[in-house]
Parts: sequence; structure tokens; C-alpha cells
Amino acid sequence: MECSPRRPLKRVTRSGISLIELMVVIGVIGLLLAILLPALGSARESARRTSCMNNLRQAGAAVANFSEAYGAFPTGRQSGLSGPALLLPYLEHRELFELLIKGQRGGTPLISSLCCPSDPEIWANNSAGEGDSSYLFCNGTKFPTNPLLEGLNGFVSNGLKHTRPSDITDGLSNTVAMSERRSLPRDYQTDVPVDSPQAVQYLWWTDNRFHLPGQEDNAAQQAKSNRRTNSPRLWTTLCASYVPFVQYDHILPPNVPGSHNGPEDMDSTRYSYVSLVPASSLHKGGINSLFVDGSVRFHSSDVDLSVWRALGSRNGGETY
Repeated sequence: MECSPRRPLKRVTRSGISLIELMVVIGVIGLLLAILLPALGSARESARRTSCMNNLRQAGAAVANFSEAYGAFPTGRQSGLSGPALLLPYLEHRELFELLIKGQRGGTPLISSLCCPSDPEIWANNSAGEGDSSYLFCNGTKFPTNPLLEGLNGFVSNGLKHTRPSDITDGLSNTVAMSERRSLPRDYQTDVPVDSPQAVQYLWWTDNRFHLPGQEDNAAQQAKSNRRTNSPRLWTTLCASYVPFVQYDHILPPNVPGSHNGPEDMDSTRYSYVSLVPASSLHKGGINSLFVDGSVRFHSSDVDLSVWRALGSRNGGETY
């Protein structure tokens, strides 16, 4: 009797995946996203910071071209216009500059090369149609002797006169010309927590007023330890538009809240020209600065204050 050959067993296949396999796949995808998304965000911010540095290099070229044409830097107020406006002809915006000279300032557009790509507020808020700039000229580390901003020791030396290259005895490569300053929010608040990230966009009232040359350290200590609720009343003190004459200073380090330098009272506007206005940005860990020689460097928010002040003065004789 012949035996029939044994038939091979059929392998049973199943469609789909098990719950455990699904959980593994989800876990792997989640892990990849956790790794890739921060890296993508970091890459985008790195690109924005590089673009910001390129903006400052363009501004540096404009400052150099102005100096070549006039024998001085565009640091003094001229025809009612501030420093950023004086750069417009050298940033391929001469037509806009001529309109500003004629007093036609309503609806002035933003100039992209004067706006930090990491600061969303400057794109949302156009400072009452007068244009805005993320980049301010440096006043230095001393209070001026009067509202005309005379006696300053920064890139700006006088509110009415342009600084000459010979005035910068510390060297063009050792003196900061411009740095970033975050724009005010369009819908700014009247009560901002002092420890919030938005605090650096505002200036804060303090208990006492120190406004005389030589009282800078007292004012800086007030700004650190005796800040009060900010008031949006002095809007133009914080505005960086082409018309108001607004700069920043190196009395305080970057990315800390500034100060109106005194209590909120009816005499507050009298001393608004000695407000402490630090550099600030949304770049992670610091700010970009343009030096008078045209170079651009990134400075950490933790920069030593003595070094930061030395870079902000044009004639201090420092060796940093």
C-alpha cells in the first residue's frame, strides 16, 4: 500500500500590525520629531540671525559711504531726521529720504534692511506710519549734559553734530556704532510682569532719578533693583522711527529691562533724554552689533559689563 506524500503545511499570514508594533512605530516617529523639530527651529533662527547680520553690514556700508561724502558719520540730527533716515539714500531709498526731508512722513514704509527678521513686532507695528528701525546708534556710557545730547561718549557724541572719525580715539574696530533694539508691541500693555520676556521691550519707572553725568552707576542700580510698572505714555522714547532721535546705550548689559530713570510724575519728560535704553533682540543668547569699521559681531547677553561699556565708548582708552 503506497503512502501519499505529506502535503506541506501552509503558512498562515496575517494582515495589519499588532498593537505593540504600532506603539513602537509611534514611539520612533515621536522620537524623530523630538530630535528634528528643535533642530529645524534652531536652523531657522540661525538663518534669521545671519540675515540680521547682513542687514547691519549693509548699514555699515551706508555709514561708510556717508562718511566718505561728508567727512563725518551720520550721528547728529539733520533736517529733523534721525540716523537711520540719513542712511536711506545709501540703502537705495533716496526717494523716500527726499519725501522725509520735505516733511511728507505719513505712511512711511518699513525698510526690510532696517528690520530684524527675528522680531515680529517691528513688522506688525509701523510706529504711526513713520517707519521703524531695529538698529539704533550707540550713545555710549555717559549721560548727556543737556537735552541736545551734548557730552556723549559713544558713536553719537552730540545730538546736533556728526561724529568725525578722528573723534573715535579707541579705534574704529573697538567701538560699536549700532546694535539691535526690540520694537514695542502694537498692542502694548500697561502692566507687564517684570520677570516676563516682554519686560525688555519697555522702559520702567524707578524710585529715584539720577540724571547728571557721573550718576550712571546709580541709575543702573535703580534699573536693576527698583523697577516699577511701566507706562506707555512716553511712546516716542521707545520708538525707533526715522524721525524721533532715539538711540540706545551701554550703561546696562544687553537684554535686560531699561528704565525711564525716575518716578512717574509730571516732570518725567524733562529727563527722558537720560532714559536707560539697553540693546535687546530675540536672537537666542545675545544681540548683533555693528562696529564703526563695518564689522558685525554677536555679543552674548552675559557679556562682562566692563567689556560691554568699553565697546560702547569711543574715547575711553580701554584695551578690550
